[in-house]
Amino acid sequence: KPFEKKWACYNVPMKAAQPNGYDVIMASGMLGFLLPEKIDETWAQSITLLDDNQFWDNCQKSIERSLKCFTDAEIELPIKEYFYTVLLADPENPYMIMNDNYCG
Repeated sequence: KPFEKKWACYNVPMKAAQPNGYDVIMASGMLGFLLPEKIDETWAQSITLLDDNQFWDNCQKSIERSLKCFTDAEIELPIKEYFYTVLLADPENPYMIMNDNYCG
């Protein structure tokens, strides 16, 4: 729900109007993120890494440093609360291959 506005900017519905229709899951797959049906035991180590508190702390610090660049330049940020996602890349997706499995 917190990301509904983000996806609305792309005209992507959170839930498909019909079974197997276009929605946020399908759009994520098209963008190169790993779809739920592709996640199996071979992804266990990657998923475990997402449970590391240091990883999340590093994410938070990185975002804070980025936002500080704007405020240091006296650019007022209209948004006060930010949400972010960390998603696993689909290593077989052409967009992710092209970007070394990184998007941000």
